Amino acid sequence: MSAASADADAPNILPPGTVESRNNTAKKSQISSEIKAFLNGTDGNGAALGFRSEYRTLFTVWMFVTRLPSPSWVDLHPGFLMRGMVYFPVIGTVLGCMYAILFDVGSVSLGLPPTIAACVSVSFGLY
Repeated sequence: MSAASADADAPNILPPGTVESRNNTAKKSQISSEIKAFLNGTDGNGAALGFRSEYRTLFTVWMFVTRLPSPSWVDLHPGFLMRGMVYFPVIGTVLGCMYAILFDVGSVSLGLPPTIAACVSVSFGLY
C-alpha cells in the first residue's frame, strides 16, 4: 500500500477549510511591512537604527534566552532577534558568570558542600 493511498484512507479530524481559514492575510502584511522597514534601516516604528536599537537587540535576546526581567519597551521583534545572534555568546557568558558567582557564594562564603552549592546554582539557572 502506498503512502498516498494511506493518507486518503485516514479520517479527517478537522472539517475541510479549517486550516485555510486560519490564514490571516492582514497579520502577514503587517509583519511583512515591519520586516521591510527593519531591513530599510528603521526599527518598524519610524526611528532610525542606533544606540537605542542596539539596547533593544541585546534585551530582545536577553528576554528570549532567560526568564529574568527585561525592560518593558522590549518585544520579540523577529528582526531584532535575527540581529541579536551576535549577543548570544555575551548573554551566555553573563548567565554563566552569575551561576558561577552563586556557586562560589554557596560553597566558599556559606560553607555548603560543593554538591549542595551546585544544586542551588543549577536550580537558580532553571528559573
